[in-house]
Amino acid sequence: MRCKRCGEELPARARYCFVCGEPVEDVPAPHRLEEPLDPMAAGAVPMVPVAPPPRAVRIEPRRAHAATHAAHPGAAPGAAEFRRRVPEQVEHRADEAPAGGEGDASPSVEAQPPRGASPAEGSERPTKAAPSAQGRLTELRERLTASRVPWAVPVVGAVVVIAVLAVVVGVSTSWIGPFARPSEEAPQVQPPSDGSLEPLATDDEATPAEEEPAAEGEPAVRDSVEDYSWDELAQISALIAAADTDDEGAQIAARYNLCAADGSLDGTQTKDLELSDGTTVTCAVAGFRHDERSDGEGVAGITFVSLEPLGVCSYGSEGPVSWEDSSLRSWLNQSLMGKLPEGLADAIVPVDKETNDLADSGGDTLVTSDRLWAPSFTELCGGALSQEMGPEGSQYQLFADEGVDGSATSDLALADDYWWMRSPSSDARWQGVVTPDGDPHYARNPLYEFDVIAGFCL
Repeated sequence: MRCKRCGEELPARARYCFVCGEPVEDVPAPHRLEEPLDPMAAGAVPMVPVAPPPRAVRIEPRRAHAATHAAHPGAAPGAAEFRRRVPEQVEHRADEAPAGGEGDASPSVEAQPPRGASPAEGSERPTKAAPSAQGRLTELRERLTASRVPWAVPVVGAVVVIAVLAVVVGVSTSWIGPFARPSEEAPQVQPPSDGSLEPLATDDEATPAEEEPAAEGEPAVRDSVEDYSWDELAQISALIAAADTDDEGAQIAARYNLCAADGSLDGTQTKDLELSDGTTVTCAVAGFRHDERSDGEGVAGITFVSLEPLGVCSYGSEGPVSWEDSSLRSWLNQSLMGKLPEGLADAIVPVDKETNDLADSGGDTLVTSDRLWAPSFTELCGGALSQEMGPEGSQYQLFADEGVDGSATSDLALADDYWWMRSPSSDARWQGVVTPDGDPHYARNPLYEFDVIAGFCL
């Protein structure tokens, strides 16, 4: 197959003449990959700028190559014949090419008329050359520019990389990383809140002082009187009773939280006492080393007084009656003792109690041994009930610390009704009582049944 313009022998599937650039009409020439379709030809509206199609260029053959093929038929024409055949514009561009060595002529771009313009008269039709290397570079640059990644993408990528590096460095240098400082300690983790483990103490909470271990045979130290059993309280009472002085006994009581740190009592050192009939009565620590034991073994360590009635009972039969012969004393040491818990009943020790005799009996003081007893006026208020009578023991620390002095006070309002004292009245027909308002200067008929407030020692 030969070119219709210059007669050059062409390959079977050639689309352009490699000498003059004339397209071959016999073979349909699909668009090259580097020649994009013209969207404007179909009436489409471009969304992006469309690069113009590459200009045709003429590839000037090497002279040496033309000379080698001039001898055989169908060879390419010589340089003079070639200049005669190509248009003047192409030949003029070839003349303007920069001078170089033989066979090194650079390809020149052929000028094309504007779109829609007709060629001038007398001028030959411009040849359509294959795209030049410069055109292909220009088209490639335009495609790369159109498909360039926006500037935000690399910026975001750089930020992500920096963040990942910061996390890696932070973890590697923390207490779990391989580059942690040897002196750095692992943080403490709070245990689960299901109650299976004790929570760790926070900085705001004061760390409690470690309790001193209990000596062999001694009970453990607990937070309050209520936390001890009656048997443990009996053991502590024995330690207090064995102290050399009252101050040393008070220190032991404070160490076991039976009183304040300074040894004082305020009525909050209490323990519930449950009777066999289901009645629960609150009992308070009334004093330490106060009462003498009836067995001659010294003092009892702890004295308790109920802050609620243990029951109701009459003081005695009709007519004047002493504490020693009263029905109240029998009820306390027999009937009520049988209602106490076994641990408490076994721990109570008998102590000596002083009580004034009846007024018409000469005013002597009687001493009885009791496990449970009703308080006297002196044990509650200090001093004597009247000038005709002497004191009956001494005031308990609890009532002294509360400031009870014989006047009506809420600290003695321990029942909703009258409650019995063991102190007799100045009139032998009546027995001393404390009113519901806490006034200890009253007396009632001993036949009446009133509430019973009692004390006991461990």
